[in-house]
Amino acid sequence: IDCELPVPLKCKYKTTGTGSWLEKEGFVGQELNWVIFRCANSNLERDPSQMTNLSGLNGEDPEFSAVRWENIDWVVDNVWEKKARPYRVLQEALQPMMKRWDERCAEPLFTGRWARDASRS
Repeated sequence: IDCELPVPLKCKYKTTGTGSWLEKEGFVGQELNWVIFRCANSNLERDPSQMTNLSGLNGEDPEFSAVRWENIDWVVDNVWEKKARPYRVLQEALQPMMKRWDERCAEPLFTGRWARDASRS
């Protein structure tokens, strides 16, 4: 598996000789492209299915039936071992961003004008 750092992070699986469905369908591998973002919407943070479309595209069957947020450590600990390396590389790549985020959250800046949106109460 070839993995490039920093983000955008791309990981490529070679499937030649594995007998996997990818190989049987004529593919030589699979590429994972990671996009990193934080959800800043409390409704979507509670229910990420509001911003996803899990239906199959172009008549294909859906690959997934549900979506949820998980901590990267949980993902790495629970992913199928044969696919774990790219997730570990992602986890490592996230460390500087997560550290910077934690530092910013520890020292919030409350300058400027603030308004309360009563419709969200």
